[in-house]
Amino acid sequence: MKRRMCRFGLVLLAAVALGTVGVTPASAFVSGHFVFDQHHTELKGVESGSDKTRFKIGGLTSFHCEETSYLATVAATTVQEVTVFPTYAKCFRTKNETETEPAEVKTNGCHFIVKMGPALEEFHGTGQLACPVGKKMEINTPSGQCPLKIGAQVVNGLDYTTTTEFGKHALTVEVTIKGIAIEAHSICGILGTNSTVGELVGSVRVNAFSPFTGEPVNVTATGGEGPARFRSEVAHTTLTGSQSAENTYTFGILMGSVKCATTSVSGTMSAAATEEITLAPTYGGCKGLERDVTVDMNGCAYVLKAAISGGTASFVIECPAEKSIETTYDSFAGGCTVTVGAQTASGNVDLKNEGAGASRDILLTWTATGLKYKRDGCEVGGEASNGTYAGSVTLKGRTTTEEQKGIWVG
Repeated sequence: MKRRMCRFGLVLLAAVALGTVGVTPASAFVSGHFVFDQHHTELKGVESGSDKTRFKIGGLTSFHCEETSYLATVAATTVQEVTVFPTYAKCFRTKNETETEPAEVKTNGCHFIVKMGPALEEFHGTGQLACPVGKKMEINTPSGQCPLKIGAQVVNGLDYTTTTEFGKHALTVEVTIKGIAIEAHSICGILGTNSTVGELVGSVRVNAFSPFTGEPVNVTATGGEGPARFRSEVAHTTLTGSQSAENTYTFGILMGSVKCATTSVSGTMSAAATEEITLAPTYGGCKGLERDVTVDMNGCAYVLKAAISGGTASFVIECPAEKSIETTYDSFAGGCTVTVGAQTASGNVDLKNEGAGASRDILLTWTATGLKYKRDGCEVGGEASNGTYAGSVTLKGRTTTEEQKGIWVG
């Protein structure tokens, strides 16, 4: 089970080189962004719970701090890295199962530069511990049994998840770091000076505030190479969408276009982040071939899966067994219905985040092509695969009590 982290500090104090001991690269990989509501923002890490993160030095000893604070300021709405300044207090070294001794952590001007990195299943980050020339972080105890020094190194293994606190987006940073390069002395250096490694596992809640009013503001992390997700401020979200631009199906030269005056979609998100959403559409006021047209979905729905880049989604039509979307034209001798069954369309749905805070929504713009359909009656029965679907819907998120909550893709 992951322990709660002493905020950015001790996590990142240990969160140095995830590889060869003593290697100190000058920079770390960057991909993705931290996003804020305003140009000037203050970040604070908040430890939660009583289970303090322990910085373990091999099988010899471990350290933890009861009071740790971290502070960062950002001067832009979108940045790829954040400089974090730590302060540690009430720290202890565990000597054995029953005995501890006080410990002091001196930063000596060292600080952490946290950066977005490539993602696999969530937003992972890299970064570095940076120190003034000739300086290192130091951990000392009154007994002098285990003094440690930690120099500039690369950080890896930071996973960012967007959560909600104080009614605004916050970040939970999960840390799984091994191979920390350490200069150990005395008993921890086997009664000398030696290079060893440590590890740290923990988590921290990071909140953003206005430095002018002290009010909380939104902070989110957007990965650069990981799978994008549809995201919401709350775990269960009702999705509703209304037409932003006319929605149109086309069925080749023979049947032309069906244009609808109104289009709405509905769905739910059962988690704060998901790679795909299912939307059930409803169409009204549709016309084609100068006739009134009725569109019956018959339980069919659209499944959108966000692409890695976050700017588009694939478009899949799903239907119950033996059901299809039925588009019926009025005033045709012998009847006229065009059916569109379950399939994956070519093209994409473009996704655009709009608004801010709780009013954030997503503009969905369809550019689907190659739809397969079948004409039943219509004086020209048959099948084809040259159908298209175009149009746009603005998708909003709400709670079960109809309170709007921000939704976005990232």
